[in-house]
Amino acid sequence: LIREHAAIGAALTELQSYAANNAPSETWWRELNRRAETFWDLFCDHEQAEIDLIQDAFCDGPGEVD
Repeated sequence: LIREHAAIGAALTELQSYAANNAPSETWWRELNRRAETFWDLFCDHEQAEIDLIQDAFCDGPGEVD
């Protein structure tokens, strides 16, 4: 998960660059929306994985017995 942070940052930078360096048009808006949705899915999947990891560590921490 830690290694994903750099990739998420790079994806956000790429999204920002696309948004800032292209002239708005209907095609641009569609592509920006597609890229934003792709980024959002990546980000949410990553955050959920972090939540799951923390929850597993909390529930299965030292001294826990199943």
